[in-house]
Amino acid sequence: PFPFGTVKEAFIINDNLLTNFKNFPTNVGGDFDANNNKFTSLEGMPQCKSGIDLSMNEIGSFEGIQETIYSHLLIDHNLLASLKGAPKSIAKSFMISNNQISSFDGAPETIGLSLYIGHNKFTSLKGIHNHIKKLGGKIAMAHNPISGSIIDALRIEGFKGFYLTNLDPKLEEACKIINKHVGKGRSGVLDAIEELVEHDLEQYCE
Repeated sequence: PFPFGTVKEAFIINDNLLTNFKNFPTNVGGDFDANNNKFTSLEGMPQCKSGIDLSMNEIGSFEGIQETIYSHLLIDHNLLASLKGAPKSIAKSFMISNNQISSFDGAPETIGLSLYIGHNKFTSLKGIHNHIKKLGGKIAMAHNPISGSIIDALRIEGFKGFYLTNLDPKLEEACKIINKHVGKGRSGVLDAIEELVEHDLEQYCE
């Protein structure tokens, strides 16, 4: 293969056995779709001006990815154990489902649409607002061992609520209560805490 510089539109290389970004273009103007390959690292990946799909690879770190994502970033079904090195800003949705992540340390400060964290190792959302400052959509968190506080999601600017699909009944009830208080500022947080306590769900607001 011969190295080449810029692809002006989409660059789609799904469903191959590629393991690294040697001889890849340095810049992609449209979507970059590289799902279902064998990539283990993001070192040398192109700079992209649109969405990035790296799902179903063997990526273990965000090292090498650009700081700003101009559309969506899909990096589900990989081997990520940490968000350290993740982009600082993602214009649309951020999907990290089906990894091994347990902490929001290193999470993007801004996500334009929804956050998908299902099938990871999160036990709570405590302090999430200290990492993710703005979120333009909802949080999907099914199939995590969540037993601790989730109230801090209400403290994220722009948070639109939780998706309720595939949650255990107790967590679903807590999410429904919090969803009623979205967009109401500090008073909404306090009201949600009060209602959670009234329903014996204080574990989700401690």
